[in-house]
Amino acid sequence: MNLQGPFDEDPQNLPDDGYYSAWYYIPFVFQGDSNVFQFKQSDVTQWDGDTPTKHTRRMLWKIGLNHASDDTYDLEIRTRIDPETGEWSPESIQLGMIDADIPVGEWFHLETRYKWGQNGDGHTTIWLNGERVWDWSGTTWAPNLVCMHRCREFVISHYLSDYQGYVAPGDSWIFVDDAVLATTRTGTAD
Repeated sequence: MNLQGPFDEDPQNLPDDGYYSAWYYIPFVFQGDSNVFQFKQSDVTQWDGDTPTKHTRRMLWKIGLNHASDDTYDLEIRTRIDPETGEWSPESIQLGMIDADIPVGEWFHLETRYKWGQNGDGHTTIWLNGERVWDWSGTTWAPNLVCMHRCREFVISHYLSDYQGYVAPGDSWIFVDDAVLATTRTGTAD
């Protein structure tokens, strides 16, 4: 699921400071990298003189499931924003690993506050089943990417491909329900 915000003239589309949440269910053990939350930014890749004609969406920040040795999952936080320059980088950098012990076969709730900001003015907070497990301030918007339209994107996914690396079984899946974007915290309430 990709949310790029309203299709209007506002190039920023998603709110400057928003709360993104969903319920997840892992039906069986899989090995490898899985991406469950991702924030992206538009970047112009082709120009006709001074007019942008083509763009792509670049990953800025993500939460991934990381298989633990006891058949539970931890949460891995990664970014492609260079911590020294604040600019987008093709290299992914691990910001942290949350010892979450998410079990297979049980629903769990993730909520993330994502405040878009440059020069260290951004912020992310993660709640797992209503409990805050991550709080970080830094750059969450890359100034070196050139916006064409719908600059901000929120993605709920289970990326499984060569791009993500090794995953077994290759046809694995997860379930997602009740995805929400809000300007105030929603918590785990139904």
